[in-house]
Amino acid sequence: MKSHGGFINVYSEHGRGTEFKVYLPRAEAGGNEQAEPEDSALPAGSGELILMVDDEVGVLQIAKATLESYDYRVMTAPDGPEALMLYAKHHAEIRAVLIDMMMPFMEGPATIRALQKLNPDVRVIISSGLDTDVKATEAVAIGGQAFLPKPYTAGDLLKTLAEVLRQ
Repeated sequence: MKSHGGFINVYSEHGRGTEFKVYLPRAEAGGNEQAEPEDSALPAGSGELILMVDDEVGVLQIAKATLESYDYRVMTAPDGPEALMLYAKHHAEIRAVLIDMMMPFMEGPATIRALQKLNPDVRVIISSGLDTDVKATEAVAIGGQAFLPKPYTAGDLLKTLAEVLRQ
């Protein structure tokens, strides 16, 4: 929300419930242009197994559904330790790892270093919604093949993944 100039107000009262108010900036004047539809020729997979690591359940669910609808298989992990366990067990099948930089228990950079110890050739897409310029530079420095800033579209996700798989 903050990265798009918006904010959320939350009001909660015991016995009455919770109210969320979402505030987004108004569109620029003359912004009546139709949003361009997602490219119908987005790159699809061929059954490749992708490991997604993110502590935000909503992000995992949406990205997993998107990838599966484009012929990828997806495993998910809510944190670094579980990601390492899954990667150790399925490393021969996993073609790429999409990992969030900020997570509890074990942050993205530590998880990536551990993955690289298991497989120096692991293909990693790093994602973050904070300080995207700094994170993009850091992503390359710690061995990521690509950086995907949050929030990302289905098109951004699919194109980035296809590019990394071609490397």
